[in-house]
Amino acid sequence: MKKKGLANPANPAPLSGKQMSLKKYSLSETSVLHIQTPNGDQMYLDDAEKKPVLIHLYGVGSKQYQAAERKRQDALANKFKKYRNKTIPSEELEELRVDFLVRCVAKSENFELDGQEGAELYTAVFSDRSLIFITEQVERFIGDQVNFTNQPSTN
Repeated sequence: MKKKGLANPANPAPLSGKQMSLKKYSLSETSVLHIQTPNGDQMYLDDAEKKPVLIHLYGVGSKQYQAAERKRQDALANKFKKYRNKTIPSEELEELRVDFLVRCVAKSENFELDGQEGAELYTAVFSDRSLIFITEQVERFIGDQVNFTNQPSTN
């Protein structure tokens, strides 16, 4: 039997007063990934460890992420049409992966490669198989919604 004025008999919090809003659980648009070296240490651009290598990434709750995902899905659908019942070449699938990740980068700090900047830099890094450890970190980070909340990550 439900008691009058209670939200849930199992959790007797009264309904009076301010209502809680689900907005307090909203995902933030971006979050910062501190890149790690292949052996798991946090990466710094300098030996004094004053310049952390950081990438600000758009998460699933952002319009930028949603646009990148739509673009990837549209491009994949076009490739299915193009190749019909044939296998899509792995190089083309890798291009879609790289393009998606590049579109999910908001900005970076102390992130350098051969003097490149912006999308050119991110494309170069995410395409370089010797730097695959960075690409995989970015994919894992974006895929974990906890990274876009105010809650500490358990990873």
